[in-house]
Amino acid sequence: MITKSKNSNLDFDDRSTNGINRIIEFITRKHTRHDGSINDNHTELTIIMSRHNIAYTNNNIRNKPSDFLHKLQSTLATLKVKFYYKYYKYHKWLIESFVDERNDNYKNDKKKMINSITEKHIKSITIDKVYCNANAEDILYTDVQDVKEQTNLHF
Repeated sequence: MITKSKNSNLDFDDRSTNGINRIIEFITRKHTRHDGSINDNHTELTIIMSRHNIAYTNNNIRNKPSDFLHKLQSTLATLKVKFYYKYYKYHKWLIESFVDERNDNYKNDKKKMINSITEKHIKSITIDKVYCNANAEDILYTDVQDVKEQTNLHF
């Protein structure tokens, strides 16, 4: 359901809530299929209900649709509560992992810890070409060793 990994978005499988919403839509009005035809039978409803393990009988749907609709809405509310609980646990785990990482950096790499606390990002410059004007000649250096030498001479 939830993938716990740093630097990634929360991955939640919300097919259950979408399925419940489709059931509620089916009961409150006729459901239009993707091809434009109207679903007059209960086959699609049966498929959705069986996928989400919701018990029902045709009598419930035909005789007391309001009770059945209430049951579906309460199931949807339960699924939302489960989602928020798992999101809370994921968020808590993420905070704890960042705190543990900072504590490890305090012991092992103080520079990284200070950068982490001040939220500084590591910045670097890559120089792959150097243009020099020596003896009235314009010279372009592209070799790695020549670039390093010319950069050191400049500074």
